[in-house]
Amino acid sequence: MKRAFAVAAVAVAALTARGAIAQVAVAEGQTAAVLPERTYLHFSIPDIEELKTRFNATQGSGLFTGPEFEDLRERVLEQYEELNDQAEREIDLSLDDLLGVAKTHFSLAVTEPDDGVLSLVIFVGIGDDTSTVDSIVEKIQDAYKEQGADVEETEVGGVEIVNCFIPNTKPDPEAFSFNYFIADGMWVIGTNRTVLESVVDRWGGDGDNLAGDELYREVMDKVDLGFGREAALEAFFNPIELIQAVGGTVAQVDPQTGAQINMGLGFLPLTGLQNLRCIGSKTDFGGAAGEGMAKTFTMITQPTTGLLKIGTLREQDQTPPEWVPAEASTYQAFTWSVEDAYAAVEGLVDQFQGRGATERFMDQIAEMPDGPGLHIKDDIIDQLEGTISTFTVPNKGTTTELTPEDLASIGGKQVFALRLNRTHNAGEVLEKIAEAAEGELESRDFRGTTVYEFGGGGPMVGGVAVVNDNIVVATDVELLENVIRGGGGNSLANTDAFQKATEGFPQNAAALVYADPAEQIRAIYEPARNGAFDDLIKQADDNVPVDLIISVLRDLPAFADIEKYFGYSAGYTVIEDDGYLGVRKGTARD
Repeated sequence: MKRAFAVAAVAVAALTARGAIAQVAVAEGQTAAVLPERTYLHFSIPDIEELKTRFNATQGSGLFTGPEFEDLRERVLEQYEELNDQAEREIDLSLDDLLGVAKTHFSLAVTEPDDGVLSLVIFVGIGDDTSTVDSIVEKIQDAYKEQGADVEETEVGGVEIVNCFIPNTKPDPEAFSFNYFIADGMWVIGTNRTVLESVVDRWGGDGDNLAGDELYREVMDKVDLGFGREAALEAFFNPIELIQAVGGTVAQVDPQTGAQINMGLGFLPLTGLQNLRCIGSKTDFGGAAGEGMAKTFTMITQPTTGLLKIGTLREQDQTPPEWVPAEASTYQAFTWSVEDAYAAVEGLVDQFQGRGATERFMDQIAEMPDGPGLHIKDDIIDQLEGTISTFTVPNKGTTTELTPEDLASIGGKQVFALRLNRTHNAGEVLEKIAEAAEGELESRDFRGTTVYEFGGGGPMVGGVAVVNDNIVVATDVELLENVIRGGGGNSLANTDAFQKATEGFPQNAAALVYADPAEQIRAIYEPARNGAFDDLIKQADDNVPVDLIISVLRDLPAFADIEKYFGYSAGYTVIEDDGYLGVRKGTARD
């Protein structure tokens, strides 16, 4: 049995990996048109060859194809050949065989046919040559037969479905088994025969299907990229109905566990999570999509209630303030409805604990004898306007020896800012917290602002202060001082990189993100290739190929030579009547 599953798993895993680089086209919407309407997850690469072509047109593809990595590619190919030989010895199939199967298309779906058993379906476009697939399935069947399995063939609509199952086992051996058929250049694999029968029934375009489902069509229309061509990647996810379907399937396998899951699902209306309808996304590369563009729509039935209300966002101008420095490698900001979030938590707690339970709990904390004497609702939550922003300033070190301070800030130095209501008394709140910290927060004055420092005993000293109606927390107190100075006129918002990455973005948004991956990676890349982490690598487990890793790091090209392959990434989220639309795009570096 282990051998059977090993062969099947290797075949599927290899086909999934090949999905990024294999070739030839599949008609638009083909797999969505043959899947049952009750499909809760669908991921599709409609045209693998086109995906490869579009990605190769991007600047970022140079990280895989650029001349700077030629030596490294040769080393990888050497390792691949070893794995290729090992696979052939162990499972009688080479990686070349497996990776050469998928040529046109790849899709994966989790669906529920009429028998109510949740099923996995995988579509692999193989073209006209079925010889390799025939060899693979023959080995899978032989492995099953060695374990006493039955192999049955059933003809449905002129298509021969092969069902490999071990009889007299629980759960139902025919419902949870290895099944497949080949039709029109497509190898279709499923975890039960029923789901493949339903796919065959729809092969000619008959019957209700995912492509015709109103919810699916609506959310996929929302994420249309507007380029007049099919997206390179598509995904659809219906999380709540999937969870409910899992409960039904588990009940068929283990009625007791299934009953417990379904009992838990009965609380969904209290949490409000049933309002989360589905998530759809489309991604493309090259051409009008530049380095890449993606749209994701999260559909939520309004008005939200329960836990979903905690995530309520509001729109406003999210442009980085002047005190976000030009050298920042990341910036993120979103505006959260604090009032809605608190009301949601209060309502949920009070439903279980009784009316007023949340308020009484807040009062009890405020009255604790050894506490700072702060009321979480009145003194903290009510002070927050709702906008939260953060940025990272990367390290610039390129030495072969890293100090404890370098290691502590290897991911960069960060600043977090929580915008306050104009009527706040946050300064008094911070003073009380500092008193309760009993020396862990040391105060000093900087340009008329009280700065509370922390981490004085470690390699980095951070700080917190109230600055321009924001509570600002920094992992490096010098960054906090820069915020207090107002940034000195050298702001991220004024840089060419930020303006280029966010070109065309709306003035107001619920969230904004920006990143310069080159600056994020540079700080760790050069120290790594110069030997700064050799000692840490040598302390790794015996199974780790230490010498190989170190030698590969030494062979990496200088970062200055490959920086051009790292573009800028930016995105925003806006609010629509029935959910949130997120847009993310990549922009080539000059």
